Amino acid sequence: MVLDGGLIVASSILFWAISPVRPRPLTGLQAATTGIVIAILFVWGMRWAGAYRIERYGRFWRSSADLPRACLPALAAAAMILRAFAEGAWEQPSWLEAWAVLIFGTLLVGRQVLRLTLRIVDRRALLRRRVVVGTGPTSEEIAADVVVPLEKTGFRPQIAPPVGFIDAPILQVMHRPFKGSQGPIKIMEDYVVAITALLLVGPIMLLAALALRLEGNGPILFRQARVGFNSKPFMMYKFRTMTVDRNDDGSLGTYRNIQRITPVGKFLRRTSIDELPQLINVLRGEMSVIGPRPHVANMLVGEGGYTDIVRQYAAWHRIKPGITGWAQINGMRGSIDSLAKAGRGADLDLYYIANRSLRLDLEILIRKVMAGLVGRV
Repeated sequence: MVLDGGLIVASSILFWAISPVRPRPLTGLQAATTGIVIAILFVWGMRWAGAYRIERYGRFWRSSADLPRACLPALAAAAMILRAFAEGAWEQPSWLEAWAVLIFGTLLVGRQVLRLTLRIVDRRALLRRRVVVGTGPTSEEIAADVVVPLEKTGFRPQIAPPVGFIDAPILQVMHRPFKGSQGPIKIMEDYVVAITALLLVGPIMLLAALALRLEGNGPILFRQARVGFNSKPFMMYKFRTMTVDRNDDGSLGTYRNIQRITPVGKFLRRTSIDELPQLINVLRGEMSVIGPRPHVANMLVGEGGYTDIVRQYAAWHRIKPGITGWAQINGMRGSIDSLAKAGRGADLDLYYIANRSLRLDLEILIRKVMAGLVGRV
């Protein structure tokens, strides 16, 4: 990804610098910016298609066939941007065509160089892993004594896959959800989205604070202890939506206290504006924009505690809790007032933890903005 992005930007700048056309249809800054846009769209398209998997570099034609599927849409999008913001560039279409050909040719050469490099790496077995594949008495014994019973106490194999250690098979019960570059990308995603959102919804938050102040009945912000990353408690911020009750510890949830919701609070809850102060928690490093919702540690569901009923709860603490998540866009909004709803929420959150990716985060964010802002009780 880094190689492809760098080649696109570098070839764009180089083409502008050595082009004999005078005057050039774009400035140097415009050419570099367009190159960056093309690079982002191309890398995104390649990742979406799974073109960066190592098996896609096996043969010349297979590795080359992946390029047009991402390059053509990226170039088309860049062309539309230039049409909207730099119409003068279209006065010399041959110049743009030569630029596109250079980008594609550079990517083709770069991918083949990387393909040959990976062949050398593969011959030295630098990327190989030891795995156990097959059937027989040993595998049947593992399935009967380990996997099947765990799948019956609520265990999720996708969270804890079997692995090998030295010469013995073991069952890995926990691993890092974000490996390699995924961790820094997740952090960048949180800060970029949180800062952008605060700039966009700042006026809405000021109006909400003013409405709550005029309504009276308590403070503007509501703070409540929640359990976060590595089971570390933190204070989560929300706009206050209910009248103040000093004896409410959060264990009963919102459903049983629905009579305390104020008129302004009802509107804030239905539009999810009450959740916006959690962007501050994101900037403080306590939450993510996308992730499992943090629940009150002592919350009651049915006749027992939520953490006792949903045994998988501990897995949630392996990543930061989020303002919204996979469970929320799949119907898990509002209070958790039944064991069935608690179990479904846990399953959806565990699915997110096992399958977290930038693409899944983007899907959740788009669905939240487009269709999930209204309707919460």
